Amino acid sequence: MTLARPSLRRTLKTVQHRPDGEAERREQKLAESQAIKLQPRLAWIDFLLHHPGAHLVSAVVLPSRTASHLRRLHNMMNQLIEQQNLASPFSTAIVREENILRIQCGFADKRDADVLARLTNARRADLPHGWSSHRSFRLSAGKEVALAGLLTLRRFREPR
Repeated sequence: MTLARPSLRRTLKTVQHRPDGEAERREQKLAESQAIKLQPRLAWIDFLLHHPGAHLVSAVVLPSRTASHLRRLHNMMNQLIEQQNLASPFSTAIVREENILRIQCGFADKRDADVLARLTNARRADLPHGWSSHRSFRLSAGKEVALAGLLTLRRFREPR
């Protein structure tokens, strides 16, 4: 019976602090803000909803690639961005518009977008509606190899 008391106290304490649900809302907001700090990459739709007027760097994929190759390019761009240890949220997506295929990278902070633009030699491009800035580069086979060379190798644990 003494073992049940601490959990009973915790349960009563939780019930006492949530009569109007405000404590629960605060806990949820805190958890969301901590999740963003721990993991700055967001789903594309969430990024667009939470960061209107963000900064865009787009990779125009030429020539066309297979679906599996596009997924590898998308993953490579994510790894390249994550490797830069960005402070603000970002997101990436494969977007097809008017027969043009792009890997779009959105950044909440312009400085983070500038980092990727420098790495890829992206140039200023037409500003799509809803974005504060836009730079673009052509993701050719040669550029793919060059960017893959910038990725640091992941260290794998050796079996003991």
